[in-house]
Amino acid sequence: MSIDSTKSVSTIAATLNCDLINAQQKQPTAKVKSKPCIEPSTNVSLNQTVSLLSSTNDINMEKVNKIKHAIETGSLLVNTDKIADELIKHTMEYLTMEMDIEGE
Repeated sequence: MSIDSTKSVSTIAATLNCDLINAQQKQPTAKVKSKPCIEPSTNVSLNQTVSLLSSTNDINMEKVNKIKHAIETGSLLVNTDKIADELIKHTMEYLTMEMDIEGE
């Protein structure tokens, strides 16, 4: 193959319809008016939710305070082997679940 035998390359501008491009550029852009998602008169009350959440005893405050104290005094013992084992276990469960979903 020689350089002389290659086809000539046409420019992109030559392949475009200039009249179409000019007509599109002259058209005004559309403006969309949107309504706000929340009406100004919307009222939100969280008092009931806050009181419900504070009344549940999901958090063992005694244990939290013991952990805080251990951190403050520098006596908190962390079992890194247990943490690593749990991380690996949960990762394996997640990956197994993902493989089951993809296999369906």
